[in-house]
This record gives sequence, structure tokens and C-alpha cells, in this order.
Amino acid sequence: MMKSLVAQLLLASSAALAEENGPRSDDLCPTAIRQTIPAYYSWSYGELVERPAFSSMADIHAALLRCPDIATLQVRAAFVGCDGSPDRFNFPFDPRGSNRYPSAPQVLSLEGYDADEIQYSPCEDRFAPSWRERLTLWTQPRRAWQCLDYVPLPEAQRNKTNLDLWLDAMDFSQIHTLQLNHTSGRYTLTEQVVQKLPSRLTSLKSLAVCDTVGEQFILALPKSSLRHLSWQNPGDDDKNTALPDSLPPLEPVLRHQGSLLLSLDYHTDEYDSLARPTLSVEELGQLVTLAPGLQSLTLDLNRQPDGAESGGQHWPWESLRVLAQGLPELTDLTIYFDLASECHREESRTNPWGMYKPGEARNCTEHHAQPRLNQTSAAEMARFLWQHRASQRLRRVLFRAGDWTRPWDGPLTGGGRWLEKRRESVDCRMDHPTTAGEGGEAPSGDIVCDAHRDVPFSYL
Repeated sequence: MMKSLVAQLLLASSAALAEENGPRSDDLCPTAIRQTIPAYYSWSYGELVERPAFSSMADIHAALLRCPDIATLQVRAAFVGCDGSPDRFNFPFDPRGSNRYPSAPQVLSLEGYDADEIQYSPCEDRFAPSWRERLTLWTQPRRAWQCLDYVPLPEAQRNKTNLDLWLDAMDFSQIHTLQLNHTSGRYTLTEQVVQKLPSRLTSLKSLAVCDTVGEQFILALPKSSLRHLSWQNPGDDDKNTALPDSLPPLEPVLRHQGSLLLSLDYHTDEYDSLARPTLSVEELGQLVTLAPGLQSLTLDLNRQPDGAESGGQHWPWESLRVLAQGLPELTDLTIYFDLASECHREESRTNPWGMYKPGEARNCTEHHAQPRLNQTSAAEMARFLWQHRASQRLRRVLFRAGDWTRPWDGPLTGGGRWLEKRRESVDCRMDHPTTAGEGGEAPSGDIVCDAHRDVPFSYL
């Protein structure tokens, strides 16, 4: 009786709030949910002008419980701004396992989602030995009544993680596109996810993962099941924030998934103080051998030393030759180069805050890596690629340098980075790819390159 009364009061207060502030997400049943939590309301001169469709993880969970046609689910839970925090970092599943999602999404993207939390764990605190702790926790009547319902559950059910309950609640077999990322130090792709999720993804064709644990997830999928693979920051892990000296071997991943891959994105973000590891010429040879059908490729390359005492560098011509000659189906190629010089990285390591005493000489006079990526140098590399390409399919080569990470939108941090928001790109296209000169060399006039600096970040 008491539980029923409490529930009625809660429903009444929720209805009153909805009536006061306008329509809530309860009225919506979209086919796609794309939301960052927390979601902010838009105000103008004290008037509410825009309400987010889903302002909490609980809102999205409620929609998934009632809506049968949600095909796309993209959720990011993060600390946003100076004081914005999500209501929780996962969906509030009932520990009894009674929740069921009628939708079977085809696209799933999770960032900052805590799949390892045991849903019953807050209730354990309510039965703590200390009477002071019990008294504090039992001042929340609704949660207290819930915990009384959970006590009789079998131990196996009480120990289920959030992921276990989600696997019970939803059909994952229709997902063909999956992205798992981390944010604010919260890792979505954990060991538990690697062990339990791949066997449910029977329709998966496109995967985006990050860090070293991404390799385990890729290898846990059926052989040659993927057509599109993105593996970002493959050398990073949750225990070491520094870039490694070398990348984890790509060969096992390509032997497992490379034969039918159509696109591969294998990229590490650039940092101020540490050099970015790249694939060697030999490793690039393995790539083109094990993934010969690639139509789109994104990867990092470094300038190569001249070998002279001057310490100069030149573009990686041999690496470009291997890519051009080894991938006959390639139509789009994206190459990342460093924007920061080794001199700048050394200075960033010794003086990370960039603070100097009056009159103190700066050790680094050239912060940009040389030779500089610009319209002329990009056109030179693009022409080289087209001269040595294995077929006429190559249409576009995009060169990038600098900071292409998503702009920081979390709490204020101390000091900025020189590299932050500095980004350059040169987009080279072949207007008439079937036209050829002597020896198969494409006329220079057919290559058009557009250069951009400090390009605004795109969320697409």
C-alpha cells in the first residue's frame, strides 16, 4: 500500500513538472537518438526556447523501453563545461532483469558508457553494518523500496553488470555499425565487453574502436567479417597516457580481418611533447598484401631524415610508392603528418607551460616540422602517387597535420597547448583520372589541391 502511494506521488510530481515546462521526451518515439548527456536547455532573456529531446540517460532508457523503431543509438556521457555532469554513465536497468527493449538498433555508438557497474551494488550499501550509513541511505524512500524487492534475487542475478542486463534486454544481432570510445577517463571498451559482446554482433560490418584493447575486440569477431575498420590511437591504454615508441603489430588484425576490408582508418592523434609512431615501409608492405581490396585508407606517415649532417628531412617517398603500387582498388587516401617539429616537442617536454624569465633565450626557433605541408608540397606528393598508382581508381588524396581531435568541452584545465586547435589540410583531387601523359604520368594540370589552415573541427 505504502509503495503504491509513493509511486503515485512520484508520477504526479513528474506530470506536474512536464506540464509546467512543456512536452517531455516521454512523448517522443524517434527512429534515431543522437545525444550527449548532460544536454543543456537553451534560454533567451529568461525564456525557454529549446528543450533537448533527451536530457538524461534515464530519458533515453525510457525511450528504448517504449519505442519499437529506434534504428540508430548514439550516446555520449561526459563531464561538460565547468559543472555539467550526467545523471549517470549508463542506463538504469532493473537489477531483476525485467527490462526489454523492443527496438533492435542497427547503428550503436557509445562514448563514456560504464558497462562494468553492478546495478545491485547501491543496495548493498543500504544494508551496511554501520547504522549511521543505513540511516542516511534509507532517507530515500523510493530507492529503499526498490532494494527490498532486490534482496530475494539469486546471487547470480544480483551480480550482473550493466552490460549483462543490457544483453538480456536488447537484440544486438541487427547492429551493422558499432563505435566504442572513451571520454573523461571512462573506458567503454573494457575486458568484460571484449569477452561478452562480440558473439552477439552477428551482423557487424563496420567497427570503430580505440586504444590497445581494441585489438582484442577485433580479434574476438569472426574472421573476415568486417568491411570497414577504424582503430584510433592503437598504442594508448588506460594505464599509460604517454605515446608508445612503437605501434602494436597490425599484422594479426589484418590477417584476421584484412581480406575483405574496404576501408581502414589507423591513426594516432598528435601531441605536443611526444613523437607519433608510424608504420615502417616493411609494415606498409604487409598492409597492402593482407588488405588488397582497400578502397579508402587513413594512416600516419613521418618525414624521413636526409642523412646529411644538417639534420634535414624529406617526404617519405618509399612509403608513398608502396601504397600507390600495392592497392589497386584505392580511391581515397588520407595521410597525417606531424605539424610540430622535434625541437618543439623537446621544448614541450622540458618546459611544458611555456614560461620564460625576462630575457631568457628560447631553445626552439622553428616550431613547425620541415619541410612544411602546404599546397606545393602536397601537390608534389599527390603527383608522385598518381604517377606510381596501380590503377586509375585513385581520385583523392587528403593531407592533414596538427590537432584534429574534438575540441575539449569539459572542465577548465590549467594552461593550453601550442598544438591545440592548430590544424592544416591540403585536399588534392584528380579532375580527369583517365587522362595520362607519356609513361602513364598524369598531366600536372589535372591535379587540383586546396589548402586550409586552422580548419574548424567537424563533428560529422
